[in-house]
Amino acid sequence: DDFWGSVSGRIALDGNQFGPEALLGLAAFSHIEVVYHFHHVPEDRIERCSAPKAMSTSRTGRRS
Repeated sequence: DDFWGSVSGRIALDGNQFGPEALLGLAAFSHIEVVYHFHHVPEDRIERCSAPKAMSTSRTGRRS
């Protein structure tokens, strides 16, 4: 894993689509996986090349 130190983030669920039951049991887990669809990115801004992996000089492929 890359070292993110004290970096934190926030995920907000749309209350019109998800009720409180959507988070039941979440506190029992130490990690979650988040899948996000960057649907507002214009096609000409999507990069389909390799790029340095965060905190490293090695390169890794990108998938779109």
